[in-house]
Amino acid sequence: MMCIHPRLPVVVSVPVASMSYAFAMCFASVYFGRFLCLDARNYWMRDLFYKAELDQLQDILFDLLPPFYVSRLIRGCSSIPVSKCRVVVLQLDLVGFTGT
Repeated sequence: MMCIHPRLPVVVSVPVASMSYAFAMCFASVYFGRFLCLDARNYWMRDLFYKAELDQLQDILFDLLPPFYVSRLIRGCSSIPVSKCRVVVLQLDLVGFTGT
């Protein structure tokens, strides 16, 4: 294939094989670039999903447990100090309270 350079008065000969190789390399870089971009997007979407799940889990834990224990659980402490305190349960039955 013969190409004429616009600024040079000479004819430059470019082999067809090198042009098809350049086209193949260009096509491959675009094709694989899309895969890399897709992989990065999947990683980003997975990261967003994990962060949303962690936020929901933290909200549930903060609703159920005292904040001190939740913060220790989130930091990864395997042992949480247990405090024992006495509890008194009063069961009272009043006569005629619920009667009609």
